[in-house]
Amino acid sequence: MGLQTATLTGIGPLTVHTTFVTGMINKLAQLVSHIAFRLVDSLRLSEPANADDTNANLDVSMAIFLLAIWVFYVAGAALGTASFQTWGVRSLFIAVALLFLVLAVDQFHPLSIEEEKEQSET
Repeated sequence: MGLQTATLTGIGPLTVHTTFVTGMINKLAQLVSHIAFRLVDSLRLSEPANADDTNANLDVSMAIFLLAIWVFYVAGAALGTASFQTWGVRSLFIAVALLFLVLAVDQFHPLSIEEEKEQSET
């Protein structure tokens, strides 16, 4: 878990702690509240929401991203439980195969190079 936390903490502008899931729920709740307050403010002022509002767009995209991570957590738990009930301990071969697949993809198309390019452009 420590290795996972040390290696995967940032994806683009968003810091993600995949081993600190309650912090992700907290961050998601903060983003949803920001979005809700902006929506209420725009309705109260009878003004249409500004489509060019960078902070609002960033909050929405980050909230969707965190929600997607949670959907994958739940889907992984459900699939893991179903495969364990079907195949027992042999279901771990699926996780190991997926890990090797991700490692192979990272060798030929590393994500870190894309992140370095994005960071150097800003």
